[in-house]
Amino acid sequence: MAAWITIPGADISYPVVQGIDDEYYLKHNFQGKEDLFGCVFLGHDNKKNLTDSHSFLYGHNMEGNMMFANLNRYERPEFLQSCPTFEITTPERKYFYRIFSVEQAAPRSAAFEYGYQLKSRAYKLQLSILKENSMYDTGVMPQETQRMVTLITCNSRLDKEIRMAVHGICYEIVKAE
Repeated sequence: MAAWITIPGADISYPVVQGIDDEYYLKHNFQGKEDLFGCVFLGHDNKKNLTDSHSFLYGHNMEGNMMFANLNRYERPEFLQSCPTFEITTPERKYFYRIFSVEQAAPRSAAFEYGYQLKSRAYKLQLSILKENSMYDTGVMPQETQRMVTLITCNSRLDKEIRMAVHGICYEIVKAE
């Protein structure tokens, strides 16, 4: 297990694992047993301590509002008003994020780019594009000095390639208890 994600008020609270690829945990639970529901996982290219400028958490859109299904509720601005933040706890730290962009992301969009350095022109541009691509104005302006996490799930109403991407920017880090 790499971390735990919680979205207060959104009925999302799950362990986060990380595999050697981004396929294994689509069909395995956090104990490594085969499970059609899979589990929430951190992108295999990301650092477990969330020190990349852009990290990804993936989870299935399960019936019954399980896993990351409730991310699709962010299509409505009023849901963001009631659930504007999320938290990720690692063994060492607890990270707090404000949602700054909600989008329906195509496979080759800026939503899936990573590897930029904090404070770089490229990262600043990416944040700007993600903010511009948001379905609505969240009222949060990310800074190129802040790390980002994108929560990703399917949106079954749309093309199978489109993903719901909820982008959060880290505003606070505390030592884990």
